Amino acid sequence: MNEEFCDPETGECRLTDLSAKSEEIEFEKGKEIIYIGDPMCSWYWGISKHLKSLKEQFSKYKFTIVVGGLRSGGGNPWNDEMKSFLKHHWEELTKRSGQPFGNKLFDLEYFNY
Repeated sequence: MNEEFCDPETGECRLTDLSAKSEEIEFEKGKEIIYIGDPMCSWYWGISKHLKSLKEQFSKYKFTIVVGGLRSGGGNPWNDEMKSFLKHHWEELTKRSGQPFGNKLFDLEYFNY
């Protein structure tokens, strides 16, 4: 994607023509939109509205989500430091994306993140 459409500070990228109506775009038969992401990454949730919009707006294309894991096999210990890190990260992501995050996860004594 062209750098001019990505914000280097937030990491958010926009398609140049997302505001155009899908009828105005010439579709080629057999083309597919593939999103590859990690569902454990907070941005996966942060951009979920945009993914839904993309899927709806370009509904003539096959839309596939391919998931992978950056934390397969477990990750950081579930302690106050990790909870504090995630809580801060989620608050920042909410400010940037508008997506709300719940905090019930932090009440758990154990979570294999």
